[in-house]
Amino acid sequence: MGLTGEGLASLSIGGAAGLFKVLEGVKRRVRRPDPAVRREQEMIDRVAVVFSQASGFLFTFFLPRRIKTFFLFEELLGQGGFGSVHLVKPTAVGVQRMPMLHRGGRYAIKGGSLRRLEPFEYSMTLLSDERLVEWQGLMLSQAADDRCIAHMHVILIEPAMGRYYEVMEYLQGPDLYTYLCARVNAVPDRTAGRLLTQLLSALQYLHAEVGMVHRDVKPENLAFAWPIERGRALPPLKLFDFGLSWILPSKPESEADVRSVIKLPRAGTPVYMGPETWDGLCGPPSDIWSAGTVAYIMFNLALPFGLEKFEAGEEIKAAQLGQLHWCDSEPSLSAQRLVNQALMVAPGERSTAQELLDLARRMASGGADAGDARSGDLPTADSWRGPIGSGTSFSISRQRAQGKESMAEADESEFEQL
Repeated sequence: MGLTGEGLASLSIGGAAGLFKVLEGVKRRVRRPDPAVRREQEMIDRVAVVFSQASGFLFTFFLPRRIKTFFLFEELLGQGGFGSVHLVKPTAVGVQRMPMLHRGGRYAIKGGSLRRLEPFEYSMTLLSDERLVEWQGLMLSQAADDRCIAHMHVILIEPAMGRYYEVMEYLQGPDLYTYLCARVNAVPDRTAGRLLTQLLSALQYLHAEVGMVHRDVKPENLAFAWPIERGRALPPLKLFDFGLSWILPSKPESEADVRSVIKLPRAGTPVYMGPETWDGLCGPPSDIWSAGTVAYIMFNLALPFGLEKFEAGEEIKAAQLGQLHWCDSEPSLSAQRLVNQALMVAPGERSTAQELLDLARRMASGGADAGDARSGDLPTADSWRGPIGSGTSFSISRQRAQGKESMAEADESEFEQL
């Protein structure tokens, strides 16, 4: 990266001004005829400019400091295409330097390379200064927490290593995929209504209030805030992992904006991606399709359209254009209505998150006794620490399906053509 060497050892920590100073010094001292290296340096400069606008959200540190100066790494939580996620605790230095963190608190941290930004970070570099500040305020507000969105605390930049880190809320409970695999029977209407209310509340806030598309809504990216205990109400369910998300240039001004799609490189998890995504289009309706797929799984413990049978993207898209069939026991009319309105082929004909939220709330408030909304009806152990019930129809169909991993078929040059 060219950011190691003399001058950095004396810089312990700083903000955007310090980062600019280092970058300018490097550009004065080093001549780089290699276009690829120069392009990489330009990307780092652009990230620095954008993140400098995110007051209180950015933390830049320099050698000899390293990420382990600020965090104690406890365990690996997951591994994805763009980086790994670890469970961490802030050190005394970390708490001192980042007051938004708490001593003894536990957080999830995801690392990535400045050479290969995730779509989420890249979309930030395309925003105006005013829009970036507006987005930051909306995503870091209490309203985001109240709307079932996992909290993002801070982004750290390590220019010497060309890396960045996202520090996020640690969700202690199982993800929704584990919850569904633990079931023998479909999720009761009232329980499903409560779970979908939380998912759709998060999407409604992202789409209508923030102006942002998640692009990877699936059971693995929804997790309970704390462990499930038999006989007690289910913990809050939260949406997380915004690595493939895209921040729109402006907040929606009308319902037509919330129903529209734009040209974006293909990204997401194939069996949850809407038909338009295969054609390079994406928007809030694409998240609605994914939410409808999640809802169908709740009511059937299987993927819609028999997607477990297909591997290639074109096969998946062709199946999505076919007839939607229900499994042996059809869910209630309310459940069918919610799924059907979410899985309309034309993006503009799908219901919005707000419209589906109203349906989910009605399902959650009636039609079943209170026991349906509790975890006591689950044939599970108390720990919920692993893939319980791996013999259920849903887990078997997912094991057969090939399109279950997140993907992003885009590099920086593709984004710049938009």
